[in-house]
Amino acid sequence: MARARHDPRDLTAAGRAAFLSQFMAQARELHPDANEAKLQRVAAELKRAHFLRLAVASSRARAKKKAPSVADTESAQEEVKRHARAHTAA
Repeated sequence: MARARHDPRDLTAAGRAAFLSQFMAQARELHPDANEAKLQRVAAELKRAHFLRLAVASSRARAKKKAPSVADTESAQEEVKRHARAHTAA
């Protein structure tokens, strides 16, 4: 097993570096004349914005999954009305 012999951080270092380099590349595109410190700040903000977008999308997906659809709500309301009519007519 690779994890038993190697530190997982070492195994994923190249992937993490490639992922993070995308934000630095975007920062360089946005600010071609910026110094390295500014590029680092912009890259950090781009990374933060990326993960915020993921969090919002995740939250919306969970809410959509949790909340009943309009059709479900309407059919439930119709069921309640039928139930009420059946019991008031008796």
